[in-house]
Amino acid sequence: DAAGWFDTGDLGLLGPSGDLLFRGRQKETIVLAGGENVEPTRVEAAITPSPLVHQVVVVGQDRKTLAALVVPERDAVVARLGLPTTTTLADLAAKPEVAALLKDELTRRTGSGSGLRPFEHVARVAVLGEVLSGDNACLTATLKVRRHEVVKRFAKDVEAAYAG
Repeated sequence: DAAGWFDTGDLGLLGPSGDLLFRGRQKETIVLAGGENVEPTRVEAAITPSPLVHQVVVVGQDRKTLAALVVPERDAVVARLGLPTTTTLADLAAKPEVAALLKDELTRRTGSGSGLRPFEHVARVAVLGEVLSGDNACLTATLKVRRHEVVKRFAKDVEAAYAG
C-alpha cells in the first residue's frame, strides 16, 4: 500500500521496540456468537505443549464457545488410562474416558492462569480417530492446517462436541 505494507492476510502487532509480532491469519479468525474475535492459533499454542495432544484444531465460528478437535498422543493417553498397547486412535476416539481426560487437560491449559481471555477458554472437546495429514486434505504441503477442510471432514464430530 502507500505506506509500504504488503497485504498478506497475516495479523501482526508492532511491539514497543518496533518489532513486528505475528499474531495469526485474517482468514482464520473465529467470530463467536457474542461478537468476540478469537485467533485460534493463539489458543492452539497454549494446548499443543500437552504430552496428551498430538494435534489440535480450535473451532467455534458463530458458536457461543470454542471447541477443540483433538488427535490424542496415542501412547501417552494409553499409558495414562492403563489401556492395552494395541489400542488405536479410532478406539481412543470412541472412549468417553479419553474425551474426559482431554477436556480436563484443555481446561487446565486454556482456563484461568493460562494468559488467555475468558472467551478463549475451550469448553468443548471432540476426540478424532485419525491424524490430520495431506492425504486426508487437512494439511497443506507445508503442514499448515486447512481449517475449513478439517471442519468439513469432521462436521459430525464438531456437532457432537456441541451437543454433549
